[in-house]
Amino acid sequence: MILLAAVILLFVAVRSDLTICPIKGQQFPKPTSLGKEATFLNATKTIEDYVKANLTQSPWNQTTFSLGLFSVDTDGLLYEYHHTDESVASSSIGTKAANADSIYRIASISKIFTVYLWLIKSGHKHFNSPITEFIPQLAESQPQDDYYPLPDWKEITVGDLAMFLGGIARDYGLNDVALSNYVTSMLPASINNLPDNEPEANVPVCGFFTAELNYSSCADQVYIRGLSELAASFPSAYTPSYSNANSLFWALHWQILDVIPGGDAQKSGWDNNLGPLAAAAGVYSTVNDLAIFGKSILNSSLIPASTTRRWFSTVSFVERQDQGVGHGWQIFRKKVGIRTVDMYAKDGYWGVYTSLFLIIPDYDFGIALLTASQNATGKVKNDLPNVVVNALLPVLEDIARQQSHQNFAGHYKTATGNSSVVITTDDWPALKVTEYISDGVDLLDTVFGLFGEDIDFRLIPNHLYPGPRKVGFTGVYQPPAKPLPEDQWYFPCQAWLDIDDFTYGNVPLGQMVFDVDETGRACSVQLTALQQKLDRKQV
Repeated sequence: MILLAAVILLFVAVRSDLTICPIKGQQFPKPTSLGKEATFLNATKTIEDYVKANLTQSPWNQTTFSLGLFSVDTDGLLYEYHHTDESVASSSIGTKAANADSIYRIASISKIFTVYLWLIKSGHKHFNSPITEFIPQLAESQPQDDYYPLPDWKEITVGDLAMFLGGIARDYGLNDVALSNYVTSMLPASINNLPDNEPEANVPVCGFFTAELNYSSCADQVYIRGLSELAASFPSAYTPSYSNANSLFWALHWQILDVIPGGDAQKSGWDNNLGPLAAAAGVYSTVNDLAIFGKSILNSSLIPASTTRRWFSTVSFVERQDQGVGHGWQIFRKKVGIRTVDMYAKDGYWGVYTSLFLIIPDYDFGIALLTASQNATGKVKNDLPNVVVNALLPVLEDIARQQSHQNFAGHYKTATGNSSVVITTDDWPALKVTEYISDGVDLLDTVFGLFGEDIDFRLIPNHLYPGPRKVGFTGVYQPPAKPLPEDQWYFPCQAWLDIDDFTYGNVPLGQMVFDVDETGRACSVQLTALQQKLDRKQV
């Protein structure tokens, strides 16, 4: 008996070294009614406890902020927290107490609004067109001296600009130290020892803050000319580089609730008229409105679902593989168990205002954080999202798993004959199929067993059935294996190569469709390729 126990323990230890490679994307049907889930409520309490523990110290006690959490299936906000610092509470104008309807400047989150408007109007059809088709003036100007390279505007596309791949410098005028402006006012006097700028015509005439923090906005044509003579940083489509000028095309193609620290609308940045840069940083919003905006995107309310799916894609990585860029998005990728979740975000920074808008399509969930601070600008915005995501992401995955188990796990059988499917969940992603028999033929041992003796068969949502009473899944199958050593890059994670490679009469054997009731609970499953319907007999 002791020997048998030792063998069992050894087998378990070996099996614990094995893993599978999930397919990128959503693993379970999206969780619903999060506000009724105890684990979600506990996670929001963890977040709130962290905030309250820090409110007596900087930067928290020097920052007014509004935090809102939202999901597509819930009206309003799932959770909100607001704090008002003394500079806003005592301000002579605007609100004295922040709430979900308090208006903040959201700066570069404006870019997502602008891209969304473009997608509503034209979709992706012009994304491969050169920007000069729409703004030919960009190709007309040349620097007076050929001592620096210009962007090749004729090869820069609309999509390049949307994806931060234009290769153009970050801003026209904003931080140009050839000017006497706000930036140079913070620099030592030795900055004046730099050689005179030649030719003087290259010195920006607008687009910067004066030493008094007045923003000098540009007229459209002046900005176009200045931008056309802004030196290139890289060739187009080479590497992501952030630029407010990316939003030029989007811009030119077309009081009592205000949060104003210190009561100075100019110094706070509230009153800055950004001219053509308004599409990059000019929007004002509230936590409530950003939640409505996020739900509209996640729900494909104003654009086709296919356009939304293309929008939620990574077009380039930065140096780190857990960070990428998309059409206006800053994309962060975070591990949850053995799989990776993509989070689509845009942050903003202008004057005293910093902000973050983040949505997670896998869960139909989003976060809006708006802040304003005279003395600690950006510090709360840089800290709080880590706390929120670290507390919520594993909880969202667990809730999705538990709800999927309740709705789909069980034993499915035909009324007569020998056909059955058994579905469960475990610590790994997706629904797990542990039995798949059709008319006495064990498909896991025969067809799918060609991959290996211990085939692992999972079902992931395929979104092919738009109606509320059918939920479709696609099979992902692979033998569990030990992770490859770090120096063996070629090549792990091959499961995506084998999706639906076994068919029966031209229909994938791995596809299953569940009939669900009004609560989302499965009543039966259809084995699509085999044209068999199995009723749920045991949960």
